[in-house]
Amino acid sequence: MSFAQKTPVLYKISYKQISNGEESKNGFDIKYYDGVVYLSDTSSKIQSFSNLKEREIVKVIKTDEGLFKVVTPFDSLPKPKPTDKDEKILKYKCKSVSYLYFSNTIEVWYTEKSEAKGSPYSKFLPNPNALVLKVVVNGNRTIQATSIEKIKKFNKPNYLPAKAKEVDDARFQELEINSRFTKLNVFNDEQIYFDGDFKKPNDKNLELNKVYHFSKGSVIIKKIKLPEIAKNCSYVIAELSAHSNGDAYDRTGTVFIIPQDGLTTM
Repeated sequence: MSFAQKTPVLYKISYKQISNGEESKNGFDIKYYDGVVYLSDTSSKIQSFSNLKEREIVKVIKTDEGLFKVVTPFDSLPKPKPTDKDEKILKYKCKSVSYLYFSNTIEVWYTEKSEAKGSPYSKFLPNPNALVLKVVVNGNRTIQATSIEKIKKFNKPNYLPAKAKEVDDARFQELEINSRFTKLNVFNDEQIYFDGDFKKPNDKNLELNKVYHFSKGSVIIKKIKLPEIAKNCSYVIAELSAHSNGDAYDRTGTVFIIPQDGLTTM
């Protein structure tokens, strides 16, 4: 006896957002394909997935070092409390549960009759067979489904967790924090020391990315070009570390920046 295997179908579930009675223009959608809920835009640096087959939430971050993921089992998620409320949403008669999460009350309406599954909030999925159609947070913020579409023509979604290295929560948080910054290496293992024989550079116009020694070698300067993103940043953070081959344990370094024009300061 043999059975024909069903071809997986891609579903898109669209949601609207309402805050204090006013609908936001910023709607969004999630996608469901073959047991996995895709919660993020594919261009996002950090993407979230609900793997209903494996019963786990997976967050993936893209870094220069590669892909990393952190996994949260469904067993560790907040537990729902059934309520006696029901509501009809998109032709489905929905059941309701509530969660208490960090002093927040989250009410969830869901159906188990839809072929699509998942929740816009990965932590608040009543069970792997549910599709969440409405979420109310603290009585004044609502997310509600507006449509469920079966996508006829599509490319198979890219399940990034399959290619990512698993790390623990602490390491993933570190990667998240580092991803908010653009790093520029200025000096790397440059020796700074006084030498009476050091000659002052004759270059009138300093070359880009070349290290120059001044004050008999005790000051080094390098002309650099900041990335374009720096124009829109509020802060530039400089980190300096120093070590000595001798006994100069009490020496510290000073970082200073010379702007190319008088209008720029840091």
